[in-house]
Amino acid sequence: MAWSLKKILKLKNNIGSIFDIRIGDGRGTLFWHDPWFENKPLISRDKFRGLRIRRDCVAATVHDIHSRLWVLTITWVLEGKRVIDHLSGLNLCDKADGHLWKAKENEKIKSSAIWNIIRERGQFVSWASFVWSSKVILRHRFILWLVFRRRLNTRDRILAYMDIPDASCVLCSGSLESINHLFGSCSFAKSIWKLFSLAMGIGSLSESWDEIIISAHTFDKGNKFRANVFKCEFVDIIYHLWAERNARVFGRVHRNVNHVWSDIVFDCGALIKMWRRIPKGGRDWVLCHEWKVNYDEVTSFKCFKVI
Repeated sequence: MAWSLKKILKLKNNIGSIFDIRIGDGRGTLFWHDPWFENKPLISRDKFRGLRIRRDCVAATVHDIHSRLWVLTITWVLEGKRVIDHLSGLNLCDKADGHLWKAKENEKIKSSAIWNIIRERGQFVSWASFVWSSKVILRHRFILWLVFRRRLNTRDRILAYMDIPDASCVLCSGSLESINHLFGSCSFAKSIWKLFSLAMGIGSLSESWDEIIISAHTFDKGNKFRANVFKCEFVDIIYHLWAERNARVFGRVHRNVNHVWSDIVFDCGALIKMWRRIPKGGRDWVLCHEWKVNYDEVTSFKCFKVI
C-alpha cells in the first residue's frame, strides 16, 4: 500500500472531530467506518478488534443495522450491545443523512482548526524558533537542524563505526572533534562568537555549546528587527563553521577567522536587505552598519506605480 494512501486512511480516525453527522434515514452513513457514534468510527475501537466481521456486514449502513440485519454479529461484544441500545433510541426519518463541518466560524470553514486536527504533532523543542524562522537562509537551516538533533557527522560520531587516523578538531588541532567542541570550546569558534557578541552589542557568550544555546534563547524571542538579526547571524555562524571544517577536511583550504567572518557578514547583510520591516532608530542603524547594510536604502522604500 502506498505511503500517501496509508496517511489518508489514518485520517479517518480524526474525521469525527471535523464533521458532525446527523442521522436521517441512515442510508448515507456507514455503520463501521463513519464516526456517527461518539465521534469515532467503530472499526477503530479496541473493543471491536477481535470481532470477525462478515464481508457483507463491512459495508453495512446505519439503516441496515437499525433494520436488525447483522445485529447478532455485533452483540457478541459487550460494546456492541451499548451501540445497539443507542441505535434503538434513534428515530430514523425520510431525510437524508447530513454531514456538517464543525470547524466553522461566522458560517465559514476555519482551515486552521482543520489543520490542527489532522496534522501530526511531534515533541516540542526549544530550538524551533531558529530552524523554522523565515529570517534564516534556507540552506543553513538544515545544518542547524542536524546540529540540534545531534546528527552532524563530526569525527566523534565517525569513530563509532569506523577507524580514522586523526579525530582531533581541524579548526584548532586540539580536542576530539564533537558538536560541543566544534561550536563551543574550539578556539576558532570562540573567536567567531566574540566578533558576533561585539557586533550585536551583547555580553560575551559562554565557551560551552549548551550554555550558548541557553543564552541564545534570551535574544531570539519575538519578531522584532534585533531578534531577527540575531537569529540570522547565529544560524549563519553554525553553517560557516561547518563549511570551514569541511573545506579543511576535503579541500585542504585553511582560512583565518577574518575571512570566515567576512563571509558571515556578507550572507547576513544580503538577507537583511530583502526584509521589508526595518525600523528607524539608533540601535538599528548600528546593526545595519555592522552587517554592511546601507541603512538609508533599507528604511526609505518607495512606492512605484505600475503603468
